[in-house]
Amino acid sequence: MIIWITGISGVGNTSLAKFCLNFFKKKRISFVHIDGDDFRKMFENDLGYSLKDRDKNARRLIKFAEFLNFNKINLIISANLTSLKYRLIIRKKFKKKLFQIHMEADTKNI
Repeated sequence: MIIWITGISGVGNTSLAKFCLNFFKKKRISFVHIDGDDFRKMFENDLGYSLKDRDKNARRLIKFAEFLNFNKINLIISANLTSLKYRLIIRKKFKKKLFQIHMEADTKNI
């Protein structure tokens, strides 16, 4: 199972992921949390935030999620996907194993 939480930076993606992780831990259901910022650090922050770099990071993250999912590891991913294109890709790749949550907030108050 993959729970993928998206939304712009600062809307609470990671906070919701941590809440979900604790909820499942109490139920004794094992999940691994992948945070988008931590994932970037795994590659020594070799990418910037241009559209091209964000797209490359999204492709990396999707491939990593595929690998873990193939190995039957439940995932909670809190990482923004830059475009509808990548949200559609994960829907197609993970089909019934995916729960996608898109968070929105009034960014004027962030």
